[in-house]
Amino acid sequence: MGIHARRQIKYYSSHGNYEKGRGGFVANCYFPSSYRVLVTSDLDFSCRDATRAFVTGDFSPEGLIDDVDGLSDADLRGLDEWSKFYDREYSYVGKLSGRYYDAKGRPTAYQKQFTKNLRKAFQSKDAEESLRKIFPPCNSEWKQDSGGRVWCSERSGGVERSWAGVPRKFFEPGTGKFRCACVKNFGEPLFGGGGADDVGDLSNPNLMEYEGCAKDSVSCQLPKN
Repeated sequence: MGIHARRQIKYYSSHGNYEKGRGGFVANCYFPSSYRVLVTSDLDFSCRDATRAFVTGDFSPEGLIDDVDGLSDADLRGLDEWSKFYDREYSYVGKLSGRYYDAKGRPTAYQKQFTKNLRKAFQSKDAEESLRKIFPPCNSEWKQDSGGRVWCSERSGGVERSWAGVPRKFFEPGTGKFRCACVKNFGEPLFGGGGADDVGDLSNPNLMEYEGCAKDSVSCQLPKN
């Protein structure tokens, strides 16, 4: 175990395997278990961190970098899965000094911020799952002759419930993008506080009706174009 300086190494596989080198992931250095027999104290093996490539798929020299700035929450959660894989399948041999750890193996400010961002990424996933239960995805189909259709049922989106709801465009908070959601259209709302209109969640500001579809219909035909 130890702290390893950053060195250039060669790659021979699009899957990130190394030729005479250790694999670096979030500045933790590993060695493939199948090559463990080759490691001796007098052999010089280098370590390079290519964290970003594991979620971008870019294993070119330009893509083999440890900078994770700008990655989405889903990408950060993907990195966590890769980290667990490395811990399970590879032999840990130390840390790589540089972006994530200093020469004494202490976490840098970048590493601490990465940990915070990863925590937020999992918190956002929990929030997404909660919204998915409140606004379940619609069923959908597309036919060449009639175009698309979205509709709601008591199991649409894989969310079992006692109501079907009506299709609405649901704009994901903070993204500007929308998906079809089945919205409860009676009684108290599931999202936020109570309402006086007895229309469930239909008053939510993130919702929009589908053009040409009756507002109380459980099925909406979409334009062919």
